[in-house]
Amino acid sequence: MKKIKKSFNIFDLQTISQSCVILRACSGIQPFQLANNINACKIAADQSIKEYQEALDLIKERAADADAKEQCEIDFKDLVKKEFEAQYPELKESEFAGLEITGDKEVPQQDGSVKKFSYRDAYFNLLGLVIV
Repeated sequence: MKKIKKSFNIFDLQTISQSCVILRACSGIQPFQLANNINACKIAADQSIKEYQEALDLIKERAADADAKEQCEIDFKDLVKKEFEAQYPELKESEFAGLEITGDKEVPQQDGSVKKFSYRDAYFNLLGLVIV
């Protein structure tokens, strides 16, 4: 598995993480190694999200000091724009050609309802981000 370095902002990282959770569960994703590579993308995104969360927690801690509030606001704006670099497995669009990516993943919600997420939408969310 070839890995490539990519950088993403927090919004893209959240999209990658969520879409990978959905797409790797699709029964049409064959061979199994492809599902493993999708999972590896999720893990890489989650590590960057954790790095973002740690930086955000530091900003929140410093914000308790009235003298640092203005600087914390600037730091937060910079953090939102920041791109986090990680190594992702190379996923090529051609690996998905001919696969049947249809259906929905049902995810129970905290209120007891069930929300459906489309495998196809997850694929298109990843296209251009980690699928090239």
